[in-house]
Amino acid sequence: MAIVYRKSQATQSFSASEIGNFFKGHNQADFPANPASELAKFQAKTAQEWIIDSAIAPELFFANVRVAADEEHLHGGEVIYPLHESLNWRVKRWRFSLGGKLQRPRQFGAIISTWNPIDRHTDVFQVKLSNPIFDSRKGKARKYENPAGRGQVGGFAQVTFQVWQTIAEQYQLPIACPINPANKSIYISNNYYASADAGSNAGQLGDDNGYGFWDWLIENPQISIVITEGMKKACALLSIGQAAIALSGITMGRVKHNQDTEGNENQKEQVALQPYLNAFAADSRPIYFCFDAETKLKTAQAVYTATIRTGNLFTEAGCNVRVVRLPLLPGTDKTGVDDFLVAQGAESQPAWQNLYGQALPLASYQWQWHNQQRLTHAPSLELDTPNLDYGLNPAAVPQTGIIALKSAKGTGKTKAIAKLVAPTQKIVLLGHRVSLMRNLCQRLKVHYKADLDKAAGQFISEDGYALRVGACVDSLLAFDPNQFVGCDLVIDEVEQVLKHLLCSKTCNSNGKRPALLANFHWLIQVARRVIVADADLSDASLDYLKSLRANELTRNEELFLISNRHQGQGYPVQFIAAKSESAIIKQILADINDGLKLFIPTDSKTSSKAIARLIEKIKAAHPNLNILLINSETSGGTDEANFIRDPNSYAQLYDVVIATPSLTTGVSIEIEHFDKVYGIFYGTAYDDADASQALARVRSNIPRLVWCANQGRNFSKVDRTDKPHLLKRYLLTRWSREVMLIRPSLEPALLLFIKTDPDQEGQNPHLDLWARLQARNNRAMWTLRRSLIERLSYEGNQVEIVADEPKQQLAAQLKQAKQALQWERYMAIAQARILTKTESKQLANKEFRTSAELLREAKTAIARFYVTNDVSAELVDYDDDGRKRSQILNLEALFQPELAIKLDTEAINHQAKYEKGVFIPDLRCYELGRFVREKLGLIELLQPEHIYTDRDLETLGDLCRNFAQDIKKYLGFTVPANATNIWIFRRLLSQLGLKTTSTRQRQNGGWLRHCQIEATAWQNLQHVLMRRQEWRNGNEAIADHPLLISFINRDLITPPLKPTATDLANHPAIETSTAKTTPEQEKAEPARKVKKTIAQAIQLVLALGVSFGKSLSEQGSEYLLGSQLEGADLRSVPARSPP
Repeated sequence: MAIVYRKSQATQSFSASEIGNFFKGHNQADFPANPASELAKFQAKTAQEWIIDSAIAPELFFANVRVAADEEHLHGGEVIYPLHESLNWRVKRWRFSLGGKLQRPRQFGAIISTWNPIDRHTDVFQVKLSNPIFDSRKGKARKYENPAGRGQVGGFAQVTFQVWQTIAEQYQLPIACPINPANKSIYISNNYYASADAGSNAGQLGDDNGYGFWDWLIENPQISIVITEGMKKACALLSIGQAAIALSGITMGRVKHNQDTEGNENQKEQVALQPYLNAFAADSRPIYFCFDAETKLKTAQAVYTATIRTGNLFTEAGCNVRVVRLPLLPGTDKTGVDDFLVAQGAESQPAWQNLYGQALPLASYQWQWHNQQRLTHAPSLELDTPNLDYGLNPAAVPQTGIIALKSAKGTGKTKAIAKLVAPTQKIVLLGHRVSLMRNLCQRLKVHYKADLDKAAGQFISEDGYALRVGACVDSLLAFDPNQFVGCDLVIDEVEQVLKHLLCSKTCNSNGKRPALLANFHWLIQVARRVIVADADLSDASLDYLKSLRANELTRNEELFLISNRHQGQGYPVQFIAAKSESAIIKQILADINDGLKLFIPTDSKTSSKAIARLIEKIKAAHPNLNILLINSETSGGTDEANFIRDPNSYAQLYDVVIATPSLTTGVSIEIEHFDKVYGIFYGTAYDDADASQALARVRSNIPRLVWCANQGRNFSKVDRTDKPHLLKRYLLTRWSREVMLIRPSLEPALLLFIKTDPDQEGQNPHLDLWARLQARNNRAMWTLRRSLIERLSYEGNQVEIVADEPKQQLAAQLKQAKQALQWERYMAIAQARILTKTESKQLANKEFRTSAELLREAKTAIARFYVTNDVSAELVDYDDDGRKRSQILNLEALFQPELAIKLDTEAINHQAKYEKGVFIPDLRCYELGRFVREKLGLIELLQPEHIYTDRDLETLGDLCRNFAQDIKKYLGFTVPANATNIWIFRRLLSQLGLKTTSTRQRQNGGWLRHCQIEATAWQNLQHVLMRRQEWRNGNEAIADHPLLISFINRDLITPPLKPTATDLANHPAIETSTAKTTPEQEKAEPARKVKKTIAQAIQLVLALGVSFGKSLSEQGSEYLLGSQLEGADLRSVPARSPP
């Protein structure tokens, strides 16, 4: 191994004379004779930085760095300019730099060389100047200069033979050496071997067709490569025998282009690995990233982003990507790998191997980064206790302000809160589920709101006025904040409570969410203390509470964050990696047959019922088997309510407990009763944090078996991005367009509540938190299974991933059970009683509904929408849990614009009646959707008798592909760049409740595809639209007439009759396609399409009132589909009757 000089082994710095000896000892004849010269001093400084300060072997330094003046005089009077030539600068008499005008002879530079594996020659990597140039854009001097007018190159150091040999020995690989490596006079190999007789050329590159270290590395993909920033760091790693490639910047591993792999032009810009990195991206190659550890959040974020983006490209190439996380050295704000190696002294190599061994897979690094960024507030009090009940001293907690408690699951957070608030006379306890709130009220000795009477704004119990009251946030309007001035406002499981407050449907019942938020804000203001707790506490929630709390009286308050570092003993987890849940359900049934007692959390009500149904089937063999199913339909039952209220007393009565989110948050089952916990998660309600909480409800250290969908389903309705600022931008853009469209139709009283920019210049904390919660949820949904695995591992559990195949027979039984249960529910809804208007209002005000009331409510909604008193099970099936209603509203609005505006104004009115403003995520924007669909020309295409080919729909397809971002924002679906016109047409029709039939016909050696609106679906919708129109016209008796709909079971849909041969033969598009085209016509076809697309785009944008001061490409996507709607004749299109 090469000798590596370190501060612990050598002097703290090199003198110029010592550097001179080094240079002469390594055949560096250009070292100046006068060691006191400025050049000699710069050489000494450069060698110090590399050899001492970065722990680089001297041979590597001399092989890769040449120190030169900007002007050199050769024998014979010739003058050369090494720095200018290296940097491709034009030679001038003067050059400006940080120090002012400097003549070239006094500008020195360290020229760092690299081997170019693509062009196979040496190149200049970077140059470090003695007088750095000031970068006015960044406001500081640049450390390094890159050659002008040249693309990026990687840092491939010229290595010594000793380095090569060390790496080869680690992997037990031979070196194809053309010379005798035992020849001690050979001290450097560069990329090619040079013989001892090479004289002054020793160490220089030989024939470009030679074979060198980097060629050898490409051919051996089992050798790991570290990607780092800067040649010094790469050489420091090479010095200890670790292959490393340097980037000139953390983002320089990627290149953008608009060509596919075959060189064809693409409209969408592509991102790929730099060619010099791609050469090493062999299948299964271990790639390690090792960028600097940073304290500045913005820089750390940039490092993370660069690592993920470049790492993903390596992953796509088949590499095994990991990330080395450097520790931050004491007293520093950043640490590079060279700094780390220097600090380790003689132990640098084993220290590196330890870090290398702890490197995280890219997916783990990504999850852990986001988890670490979840809470960045500094703790005010740090603890390490397994039980906060006795580990937290109440006297250490302030008596005013926001008190936040972060502690792992099962560490007694609720008990600690109970002790904190025990002496408090006024308490408001808030939660998000009725059953859980009853449990919490009992534990904190607080009255539950539904058990109290109320008079003159005050709660009354049997003992008098009640000032210690708990309720769900859905009931916040029941609280008069003036009665609770100086209270303790307590929110356990605050993350889920705030998510429920801002995102749940129930909190917007009858448009009350703005009023709930206003009352919540008021309570935060008047409370003496706001006490919140969560195992997954986040900056998002704390920032929100701080913004609501801020006023003149609280401006000097500091957040008091209690952080308990204690991590409970982990439990064994067997994670079933299978496509469907049938694999884990097979194990559930086997364990029940063996007499094991199971707790089964899941986030799907349908699946909870199906699993219970399958378990019931084996009850014949186990007649004493007791099953408890807790979901939204059953949680009001006596047995279920008892279990939720006191699980430790009632759990022993049951062999199997199946629980949906109606139970799992906040419940602590501490008795030793269950043998296993089975978790089944689909991403319909839970993210990874929620799923982990559900698995931990049973505190015993018993095995967990988990199945989780690879990707969740519960994405934000606005967009699926995981960037909060983008989500908020998309929401505000959509709302501003909607306001411009509906403003002329709004009554003056409503205009007071409507703002084009409800964000008030970024000062709306409710929207900020909504965006952060939705973005975080989207991130979890995209990689739900991976995120849950990472979280369970991070929390200290022993996770074993077991690959398994779906059990086809059991999967079929599960599907049959779900279908049977679904049909039973449809039958139950059909048999329920329709509510009167008075009963509906009374039920809407109830805090909890029984299963019978839920059935009546569902039937009443269907009966009123379809205007019929005869609600059959088939109609319930047709309604598809309300999805068909939403689609019919879109279709109705398309033909009758006044209905779209009515729907929007009614939604605004529902919220505005409380006089607390509007919460725009709850508003659907029907008119905006109608307007966009109309301008796409969809009305003219709704012709059920017409048979369409892809060419017939060319205009529609081109518009949607060109304006894909706007389609996504305003209509809510993504248009792939390669989507066919028929696919786009069908996707648009599905939002209107319409289906199509597809056929294809052999044509000119290929297939010609056709589609047609399904006649039955069209007739059904026509009938519904006409009934609703008659009802709106005052004919209430229409409800007694039969509903003429041809019902088709959604799971057993048979394709309608295909068009006859005569129909196809007479279709004009087929006649056109059968005609042979001339070469001239084929050549002109692309231009014809472009002209047609541009013409349609201009027509569309003109309809939206866009100014043509810029070209479409210059205006950008923000102009498309309505960024400048003001000034357009928005109400010029007359109302249309349904066809």
